[in-house]
Amino acid sequence: MAVYKEAEFYELSERAVTVKFGDGIDPKLHARVSQFMQVIDEQPFQGYVEAVPSYTGITFFYNPLKVIKTNNETTIQQQVIVELKERIDQLEYAKKNSLEANKIEIPVLYGGEYGPDLQEVAHANGLLTDEVIQLHSERTYLVYMIGFAPGFPFIGGMNERIATPRKSKPREKVPAGSVGIAGHQTGVYPMATPGGWQLIGQTPLKLFDVNRDVPSLLQSGDQVTFKPISKDAFVELKERSEKSHDSSRKAWGADDSTRHRSIWLFASRCVAKWCDGHDFVAHCQSTRRERICRCSTNDCGPSLKFETDALLAVTGAGMQPVIDGKEYSLGVPLFIPKGQMLSFKPIKHGIRAYVAVAGGFNVPQVMDSHSTYLRAGFGGFEGRALQKGDVLAIQETNHKYFNWMKEQAGGFVKALKWGANSLRLDEESNQSIRIFKGTHWDRFTEDSQKKLIHTEYFLTTQSDRMGYRFEAEETLELKDAFNVLSEAVDFGTVQVPSEGKPMILMADRQTTGGYPRMAQVIAADLSRLAQLRPTETMRFELVSFKEAEDLYVQQERSMTERKAGIRLRWNECLKGAGV
Repeated sequence: MAVYKEAEFYELSERAVTVKFGDGIDPKLHARVSQFMQVIDEQPFQGYVEAVPSYTGITFFYNPLKVIKTNNETTIQQQVIVELKERIDQLEYAKKNSLEANKIEIPVLYGGEYGPDLQEVAHANGLLTDEVIQLHSERTYLVYMIGFAPGFPFIGGMNERIATPRKSKPREKVPAGSVGIAGHQTGVYPMATPGGWQLIGQTPLKLFDVNRDVPSLLQSGDQVTFKPISKDAFVELKERSEKSHDSSRKAWGADDSTRHRSIWLFASRCVAKWCDGHDFVAHCQSTRRERICRCSTNDCGPSLKFETDALLAVTGAGMQPVIDGKEYSLGVPLFIPKGQMLSFKPIKHGIRAYVAVAGGFNVPQVMDSHSTYLRAGFGGFEGRALQKGDVLAIQETNHKYFNWMKEQAGGFVKALKWGANSLRLDEESNQSIRIFKGTHWDRFTEDSQKKLIHTEYFLTTQSDRMGYRFEAEETLELKDAFNVLSEAVDFGTVQVPSEGKPMILMADRQTTGGYPRMAQVIAADLSRLAQLRPTETMRFELVSFKEAEDLYVQQERSMTERKAGIRLRWNECLKGAGV
């Protein structure tokens, strides 16, 4: 019997599908996941971009525009599933990885301020805290996957006697190095992030360091043990870890030369990423064609003094560019001479604007990106948000559009009469955000399904670029409680923690999540969703997956046409028309 008949397929988003081989945390399932990744490595399907392995399966991300339907499937994703099934047929013939696993010891200071939930875990399981520590540290564990945050290991094989559900409401900030329990799995937070795991201790080791040759201390397939240590030992090891980029894999038992680490190649190395329509249009307008390297502004925006001539575009919403007291439209090519100040005026709708400059901002490339990942503190400008007094260099450009614009401006500010902005926000404050059913839609009560669609939600002030939290009087309930093993998530995934309030994952989301995935915001509405201001209200509107996919393809093709149109207008300018 073909293996694929045992596999199940789930829609995650218009550009991602999950194949699931079974349930539970099991080394045999892990082996099957690894073998199938090997098959895809050797025979990638059309449009394949990247993959996120999990405990029970793999989520494959792909470019729908590069997938050609050949079997009269209803959707592009069904064609992808056909190709995956063909490769699953070969699964039994995949070579088995016989390389010996790396063994790494993780020192942990349990309890107290370092493990604030240790007592709760003990109480929930009828144990003493010392018994929890003993049970947690006496076993050798298997690292099943890396996800959620850069270097975050999902570790299986934990004693069932200390299994404890996630917290009903996630913490807004979990300290780096925290060792946690969620259901039957354990893990370590590599950096300070929001999280809902029960925290029982903390390690002094730095699990992720972008400056290391292999940034992540742990990798899928590693074997891990936890060693209880004293506070003095914790302080000593912490100082040693912070001083040296070398105090990680080899120092703690790993040999990177012994095995192929394919997991590190997937999901942009487990770092959140996204390019939306605002970025795309801004970089087209400013002639920055190879890489999108721009600055985003929120709320009232910064004041930027230009110490060199610049050709730029401001797109998005929420604010208008202002120079010398004069307002300029969003989306138009704008030349600013040296010495001028660009500021922003808040407008009624939206909250985020994007500034792109010809040549791009001169910031280091880290992990194949110029973006800043604030939670991890790397990339972009010193790994942090811009502050007053910072000098952000612009790369020199000799592009023909820049040179023409500079000549036309004659030392003054100049804006062209044409432009393109990717967003039109509704004038009504109550906007509809379209969704389709998520992986766990049927796990929720029929009443909760209706509530999600008919309830008016408002965006809380606890929202950020990682996740939008929504509030309403109504709560959402599962038919029966169940343990969700962490799987891949995408921009727009609607998760529902046990408190019953929807949370939508945004641009800086994690790569995997462990709360029920009730729905998925369609890609065509993500830009509008991102422009919601705290306390603004909105409703969900349910559509089919096919509708969502068709809208996604339509949007992507529209962007391609817009890019061609922008280039055409620039070329008309060079010929003396369209100014």
